Amino acid sequence: KSLRVAPKVPTDWNRFSVRNYRTRFGEVCYQLERTAKGISLELTKPSVAAEVVLGPMPAIRRVGINGTEVEPALLETPGGVVARVGCSEEPGIVSVEVSR
Repeated sequence: KSLRVAPKVPTDWNRFSVRNYRTRFGEVCYQLERTAKGISLELTKPSVAAEVVLGPMPAIRRVGINGTEVEPALLETPGGVVARVGCSEEPGIVSVEVSR
């Protein structure tokens, strides 16, 4: 069992948030911010593993979870590169950053 977070964001949106979204695992909140340096997502989740998918971007240089660099699965799409990473089952706040 796992939760998948894969926001589809219009390219002209630089920031948005989702609060108290109900899933079968419990409530989820997240805030996404896009800058010239990349994309960051702060996810508050219940006790369940999560898969986070961010992008597309022209190129991906680094992906980090809670400040630690991780090796993502990179997917080539017509719009650019998408990064997919897994997060542990620990409940709480997870910070995912994707740098160009």
